[in-house]
Amino acid sequence: MKKVLCLALAMLMIAMMLVACKPDTPETPDEPETPAEPETPTEPETPAEPETPAEPETPAEPETPAEPETPAEPETPAEPETPAEPETPAEPETPAEPDEPLVPEQPTPEVVDGKYILFNGDAVLEGMTTASVTVNTDKKYIVEGEGSIKTTEHTDRLVYTFEPKDLSAYLGGYLHLSVYVSDISTLGSSYVELTSSGGYDVNEMTWALKDTYLIKNGWNEIWLNLTMGQCAAGNEIDLTAVNYFRLYTNRTKGAPADDFYIDDVYLSMEKLAAPALPGEVVSGEKTMLLDCDAVSDGVLNVELNTDATYVKQGAGSLKTVQGNERIIYSFDPLDITAYDGGYLHMWVYVSDMTIIPGGQIELCSGGTCDSGEMRWSFKDNIKQNGWNELWLKVTTDNCAAATGITDLKGVNYLRVYTGNAAELQVYFDDIYFALTNE
Repeated sequence: MKKVLCLALAMLMIAMMLVACKPDTPETPDEPETPAEPETPTEPETPAEPETPAEPETPAEPETPAEPETPAEPETPAEPETPAEPETPAEPETPAEPDEPLVPEQPTPEVVDGKYILFNGDAVLEGMTTASVTVNTDKKYIVEGEGSIKTTEHTDRLVYTFEPKDLSAYLGGYLHLSVYVSDISTLGSSYVELTSSGGYDVNEMTWALKDTYLIKNGWNEIWLNLTMGQCAAGNEIDLTAVNYFRLYTNRTKGAPADDFYIDDVYLSMEKLAAPALPGEVVSGEKTMLLDCDAVSDGVLNVELNTDATYVKQGAGSLKTVQGNERIIYSFDPLDITAYDGGYLHMWVYVSDMTIIPGGQIELCSGGTCDSGEMRWSFKDNIKQNGWNELWLKVTTDNCAAATGITDLKGVNYLRVYTGNAAELQVYFDDIYFALTNE
């Protein structure tokens, strides 16, 4: 305690000396009594208050910046997953609607290889109003392209209304179509109509098909003459504005459903070489040359017979009308290399085998007789009166040096002659190539 007093006195004396040095402020020495406050130095324990700087832990409030976790609200940008709604651009799959144009595809008028194509059967076109038509892709029932029109409607087989087309350039030419029918016997009157009125029976050109064009089961290749003679007086078509096509048939009442296909419909000024009809391929082992149910283009010296007595296959046979060259058939080159060693098959009817002078059956690749010729004796292959089934071996051994070897990649000519025997009746039917004679 004494020490404290001594210290205080010392300090007081020092203070007085300092005051002596500052005469202008004598009263301030009272303040040195505040130095007694230095007992508050015990307060330096308040420096523990600087622990209030622990208030900087309030910067822990900056943990409120954890509110920047509210930027986790920017995870609301996960709403940009609503851009998954741009998957609504899957609506561009509505462009799948452009697939519909594949069905209602209106062909632009075009001439291809001399053909003005009306429709080719590869699609059901806009304006084809018969509900029962569909596109067939079975190659057995296709003549051209990738499809044909199949119809199960038994009256209006096909109705097609289209924008007016100027077909006047084809007056004097042909309307071509290929028609397949499974049972010709059930068909009654049948017609094709072309009009400029947008409907049938008005401003119409019309053709009757039954017995003239539709003559056999299977494919019938039809060429209809485009002449004003096909129009009724006062009801002529305007060929500059044709806009309607109809094919209809009448059928036997109660007849079962049939198969009916239409393909390769076009106009041309002349009969053009047609693709081989599917009906010409009988099976994997047979290829038809002449089914004899019609007088095909290129066939001479015959007429169509429909008397069943003289028919072996189908609806008809070919009756000869010439006393020597019984039948001549010129056709587009046909590759028969697959039938080398096989057979040329035909049915031949003769009224009296005893009066046959001789004759030959000739198959050629030179476009005429005695040129690239393969031949067989006619008389030697006829064994009886009536029908004879001939199986003629296809081999170049049957060629003569004088006429040249037959090019099996391109046979194009058939002739049968008997020698002159005008009284001899001869019919042909079912002529095809086969791998075996069965």
